[in-house]
Amino acid sequence: MRNPSEAVQAHLRQLGIICFGILMGVVILGAVVWYLLSSGSFSPPEGLPAYLGLLFNLVALVAILTAFFLPRLFNRPPREADEGETIAWHRTTTIVGFALREGGALIALVGVLLTGEMAGGFTMAGLALVAMVLAWPRADQLEVG
Repeated sequence: MRNPSEAVQAHLRQLGIICFGILMGVVILGAVVWYLLSSGSFSPPEGLPAYLGLLFNLVALVAILTAFFLPRLFNRPPREADEGETIAWHRTTTIVGFALREGGALIALVGVLLTGEMAGGFTMAGLALVAMVLAWPRADQLEVG
């Protein structure tokens, strides 16, 4: 691929900052949830159904997988489209995709807080983080012109 234009480079810098903020929000919440449960500062409520943790993790997984298919759901501009249109499409799909991954992680971490079942919830949050890293904005995702 040829060198990206100034507009694409600026776009990738801006998206990198946004995506980093989203990723770090998940990391920080995960650390807070781990601390609260590990230190005994918070105890999950009693009497919740046993399947609740699994339900939270399944909803989280659906959100994470939906983010994977998101670029196919938005109409990608044709290759002949101007650079600005392609950048706008990429910005939208990237931010919405990261929001879905973040949502999946947050749902899983709330499930951890409510159920105390750390293994499944942190696994889903970790999966969301890996999915974010793999979907990190790159110039080859735009394929302009």
